[in-house]
Amino acid sequence: MVLLGGINALWFTLAEHRQLAGFASGAPAPMLAKVMAGGPLAMWLLVILLGRLLPTFASTGGGSTSSTRSARSTQRSGGSKV
Repeated sequence: MVLLGGINALWFTLAEHRQLAGFASGAPAPMLAKVMAGGPLAMWLLVILLGRLLPTFASTGGGSTSSTRSARSTQRSGGSKV
């Protein structure tokens, strides 16, 4: 997703920016420019969302998180961990 965002920014800088620079200040932007502006916002929101969900995916895939390790060590020792 980060790579797609970088490609989008490069494309906007090299191609669309030149076209948009020629527009009058009150003229509406073309639809492609609007999509290229909203696309990276959606991509970054997806990157943030998937980043926040990584611990969920890691715990279901057999990996252990720090809270799981702590609970397991408490169970093995037979006492409560303070």
